[in-house]
Amino acid sequence: MTFEPCIGCGMCCKTQCLTGQWTYGEHNRCPGLVWEGARYECRLISAAVLEGNSARLDDMAVGGGCGSTLFNSWRLAIKELQSAKVEEEVYLTLVDIVNQTAWRRS
Repeated sequence: MTFEPCIGCGMCCKTQCLTGQWTYGEHNRCPGLVWEGARYECRLISAAVLEGNSARLDDMAVGGGCGSTLFNSWRLAIKELQSAKVEEEVYLTLVDIVNQTAWRRS
């Protein structure tokens, strides 16, 4: 099975991984997931990369690509935002709208 490349949509972090649960406790949305300009990033992955902790990266299945592409309207919305050539203010407004509607549905 092949996976699409990760675009930083954050879908994999809507439900916490075990590492996120151990670190932050159980939440509806992982607190380690943060918006960084044009994509979501996981603080735990960022820390593991800086530490050179390949075991943690393997545990979190980092680098495998996106396994949630089928019928994933959230991923498509982020992909459209990333490819759109819009002013930064409009871009940030769109991001706020997508965040408010998509995360409420979960």
